[in-house]
Amino acid sequence: MPGGGEKLQGPQPSEEYRRKAEAYLRAHPLSRDQLDFVERIVRYIAKNGFIDITAETIQKEPFKGTKIQELFRGQVPTWQEILAKVKEISGNTGVA
Repeated sequence: MPGGGEKLQGPQPSEEYRRKAEAYLRAHPLSRDQLDFVERIVRYIAKNGFIDITAETIQKEPFKGTKIQELFRGQVPTWQEILAKVKEISGNTGVA
């Protein structure tokens, strides 16, 4: 078998997601807390293959306790851009 490292089973989306997220974040500076939140989203997508960001999803781990309104206070367009990018990356069609 080519390569020597152990690979995750199934599709390998994590590197693609990470590259897209990193490119987005280089172009859109965020606070440390916002970056942490986005990183949790990226890790969740890499692990699960998608995310449907809803009020219910945000109440569960690894997002539990996140207050989107406070995290993106005065930055609604930034949050909307992040949601759009998350949907693009994860192939999500659900409404956020």
